[in-house]
Parts: sequence; C-alpha cells; structure tokens
Amino acid sequence: LEVTWDEGGYASLSSTTIRDEFVDRLGADQDADPSVLEAVYEVPFFAHATPEPMNCTADVRADHCEVWAPTQNPGQALSRISAITGLPKENIQIHIPRVGGGFGRRLQVDYVEMAVQISSRAGAPVKLLWTREEDIQHGYFHPLSVHLATANLENLSMPQVRSTTYQGWDDLTYAWRSVTNFTDAFVQECFLDEMAGALGRDPYELRLELEPSSLHEVLALAASKAGWGSPLPQDMGRGIACWSTWNVTPVAMVA
Repeated sequence: LEVTWDEGGYASLSSTTIRDEFVDRLGADQDADPSVLEAVYEVPFFAHATPEPMNCTADVRADHCEVWAPTQNPGQALSRISAITGLPKENIQIHIPRVGGGFGRRLQVDYVEMAVQISSRAGAPVKLLWTREEDIQHGYFHPLSVHLATANLENLSMPQVRSTTYQGWDDLTYAWRSVTNFTDAFVQECFLDEMAGALGRDPYELRLELEPSSLHEVLALAASKAGWGSPLPQDMGRGIACWSTWNVTPVAMVA
C-alpha cells in the first residue's frame, strides 16, 4: 500500500521558524541611538513537567463513580465524568491528593477523562499512569516568546522602558506557569542588571530607584540578610532580583 500523506500547511513549521519570524518582527523598526540600551531575550516552548506525570484512578460502576485524581480543576473533572458516564453529578465522588505538582497543567482533565473511559469500558477499577514521554508529548506548552527591551539611559527620572513581545499561539488550550509572570520577571530583572552594568550602578540601588515602592521593603530585607555589598571571594559573583505576581506576595532573592 503506497500512501501519499497530506502534511498540511504547517509541515515545515518549527520552533526555529517561529523564533526567526518573531526576531525579524522585533527588529523591523528599531532606530540606533547611543543613549538607548537594547536587549533581546528568548524563552523557548516549555512543558509544565510536573514531578509526577499525569495519573488517575477511576472506578466506574452502574450507579456511581469514584475517582482519585491530582487535579486543579475538580469542577471541570466532575462535569466531564458526568458527560462520559451519564451519571448525575451527585453520584460521582472525586478525591484530590495534593501531591505531584500542578503548575497549571492539571487544570486540564484529559487524563481523568481517559481513566474514566477505560474503567467504564472495562467494567473494573483502573489506575492510569502516563509515562514521562506521554506526559511531555500530550502536555500544554508554555508558548515560545521573544522580547525586545529598550531603555533611555540618559533620563532615569522618567523611566522609559519599553518591552515588545511576540508569543506563539495555537489551537490548544494551555496553561502558563504563573501566566505571563513566568517570562516577564525573567526579562525585566535581567534587563535591570544590564542597565546597571551599562550605567556603572549598583543593581540593588538601581532597583530601589526604579522598582515600585511595594518591593522596597522585601528588597532591603533580602539585601541585608545576604550581606549585600560585603566583599566576595575571588571568582564569585552575587546578584539580586525581585518580583510581585499580580501585585501580591512580593519576593526578593540574592544568589
């Protein structure tokens, strides 16, 4: 049997071609200016890669269903189990062991659906555990992104930091670990260090000048606990970073 495959319009699409397109877009209208610092940051496609792969234990009976699933979305799991089995929701019990890591991946309930379908057809309890390879293959990936950050180094009293981002989207519903904070913190904090280097400034002092006041206390505490400014052994370095996701829980770290 000779098969001719229709590979569709995206047969040649890859991480590399997506990345190259984004880089081309970023550089399309940038003017050279010696007073402006520019930096480009790239974040690849990322799987959530929870420590424990997707798994679910399901016991589907004629009049009830019991499920053990480390899910972040029990409401959706309940609705899908009811749709698959035809059982009323009050006849479905879901146990949620809070282990294995979620990171947003377990907002999807595909692995719960699979276990319930198998148990329903087999007429017996089923314990489903994906291999790591299956877990990565069927994951919902954090999108690839390319970021261009620019700053006017001659006028920090009125910060003029601009960040342009292109992200890859697809048809799938996917979860982002901490949503956009995952990439935003990386780009902003790295760029602040590059600004400090270009200006000959202390990275901690520059953050106190440019970061919102809500981060100052935790920044100062981290710097104090780490002995910021004290001499370091030869061939060692020290850095500081801070972030606040959705303006709550400010965090600072010295490493």
